[in-house]
Amino acid sequence: MLSIYKGMTRRELSNFRKIYGSMFMRGLRRALDGVKRYLFKPSGRELWVIVGESREYLILPHAPYCSCDDYYYAVMDGKAMLCQHLIAYRIAS
Repeated sequence: MLSIYKGMTRRELSNFRKIYGSMFMRGLRRALDGVKRYLFKPSGRELWVIVGESREYLILPHAPYCSCDDYYYAVMDGKAMLCQHLIAYRIAS
């Protein structure tokens, strides 16, 4: 579990928890379950895939976009800033 934290300070972790609450913990769990990064050459484009409980979710980091239902219903409606998969991407990247 510690390897996922290597680039993050305690203060950053604390700030993430304050901002995102329980969504941060779900995102952390997703980051630990599995994150896949695909880098396409020669364009340099990248996309990320987050391993979820029942399927994998596509992340487009520059959009930012996630293919999960929570993104569509909560983030797009302004009820949440990020879904757990986008948080997992941010932790992993």
